[in-house]
Amino acid sequence: EKTEIEKEILQNPSKPHTEIIDASIHSFDPILEEIKENISQQEEYISILMEATPKARAGQTEATQKREEFLQTVNVGVNAFREVSENVQEGLSWHSRFQEALNAHLQRVTEFSSSRRMEKQLFAESLSKEFAGMTVSAVPDPK
Repeated sequence: EKTEIEKEILQNPSKPHTEIIDASIHSFDPILEEIKENISQQEEYISILMEATPKARAGQTEATQKREEFLQTVNVGVNAFREVSENVQEGLSWHSRFQEALNAHLQRVTEFSSSRRMEKQLFAESLSKEFAGMTVSAVPDPK
């Protein structure tokens, strides 16, 4: 289905397209004006509320003020709990990464130790074979 602009362009081919589009855009001017007025009214209401807020707070009862103080204290507590919780999560994450690094290092040390142990055994076997083939002869007397 064609839009109103498309229909008008097709019905009036000799009329410049920009003129048709401008007319369509200007058809929204009353709505834009209404929006501007509405925004202006809302700004007035906000300024009235901002002026009335301190007056309303001054007229609050003691119980209302204590309730507000309590809620603020609870809010501070909740925020502190969230911060501690985030710190604990960060700490757990760090310890987990540290443990992984330690395990990797332990694996390398274990492999190194095993390699040295095997080298020691091979060297000991090699020496044993060499000494087994040797005969003890009399040592000449140094004169």
